[in-house]
Amino acid sequence: MDDAARKDVTRTRLAKHPLFARLMAKCLKRAKGGEDEEVLADLTIHFPFIPRVAVAILVEVGALRELLDHDADAGRLTLLG
Repeated sequence: MDDAARKDVTRTRLAKHPLFARLMAKCLKRAKGGEDEEVLADLTIHFPFIPRVAVAILVEVGALRELLDHDADAGRLTLLG
């Protein structure tokens, strides 16, 4: 399986996870990505019992699998195509 196919499989599998699906949807709404705090606030509303660390882990997984770009210095989260 090539890299593009692996990314597609990973994206499809993660999209079935409600928290990651919401994270992806929030990023898709903004062509330039979302501000970290805005994304976290949205996820907190929809998933009030999910700790921030779980969201941070999900962002890191998305970044490691090259599905998300997270610029911690700028506080920006962008969905990669």
